[in-house]
Amino acid sequence: MEMDRSGNKFGIIGGAFDPIHYGHLRSALEVCQGIGLDKIIFVPTYHPPHKDPLKLTPFEHRVRLVNLAIEGLNCFSCSEIEKDLTTPSYSVNTLEALKKSLPEGACLYFLIGSDAFFELTTWKDYKRLFDLATLVVMVRTREGPEAVEAFAQEVFPEELSNGRIITFSVTQLEISSSKIRQLLREGKSPRFLLPQECIDYLEEHKIHMNVKAINTANLEDNPRHVQDVEERLQLFLKELEESHGENIVALDVRGLSSICDFFIIAQGRSTRHVQGTFERLREHLKKHKIYLKEVEGEREGKWILMDYGDIVIHLFYEPMREFYDLEGLWHEARRIQSRG
Repeated sequence: MEMDRSGNKFGIIGGAFDPIHYGHLRSALEVCQGIGLDKIIFVPTYHPPHKDPLKLTPFEHRVRLVNLAIEGLNCFSCSEIEKDLTTPSYSVNTLEALKKSLPEGACLYFLIGSDAFFELTTWKDYKRLFDLATLVVMVRTREGPEAVEAFAQEVFPEELSNGRIITFSVTQLEISSSKIRQLLREGKSPRFLLPQECIDYLEEHKIHMNVKAINTANLEDNPRHVQDVEERLQLFLKELEESHGENIVALDVRGLSSICDFFIIAQGRSTRHVQGTFERLREHLKKHKIYLKEVEGEREGKWILMDYGDIVIHLFYEPMREFYDLEGLWHEARRIQSRG
């Protein structure tokens, strides 16, 4: 899609967009209109440093889905710039390249979610981001901006005072790319979660459709695959034990669930214990080049879900584990013990 360069205020929103959905689109539109941007540029990530690129839908498909979603909207465009940059795809490099590609005097506004903002100090060359763009932190309406502003005041007081950080409340639509992928794998319709043109494209190219069913059907014919998956599970169990997870249970849900191959369930004695286990486990697995695909619940710590594709980890505060009783729900699943 050709970019209109008549204005000089460009919003930049990056992400896997696997696939793009109305949550992305609505937030971007609200920011664009709310702070008076001339254009929002969607930048699909090519090789994200925090995710396993082999588990992402191929880049060209994700770019095509973004273009289908924004077709006919002059305030939106899509850039493929990350495919021409060095990998992994770091935001600071992307913003630097975009700034060079835009007209002289262009002002960049980098849109990120509040969860990402709280982890900003872990990003590569994060201080340079403020030299390249104003950060627009999109805050869910139900959360309010207070926590973001308090964090910014503590960690980035100078940037906050000089206007390089803006908090902006957006409508929180309960839509996630992982949920859409799950629906497609289960043969269910994701209608009204993303544009119909995107659904048609996903169906035409059979993206995310029945992947787990196919994998499960082939397991008996592929003993090497079975061995690799179970060795990976043992690594997860070992690292979870070293991350102070307690009462660990692994459930083999192959053939019972289309979501993943294994559930791992563990608990902590407090929400802080659960959050600490989550942080340690994530960092331990990164050392093995195993990256988190999706996470939910890390802010409260009552129940944290860590999605690693074939393995999904549930970390519970002890009373919440008893309440939800996932072991009882999946009583048909085979239990697997750690070899450690």
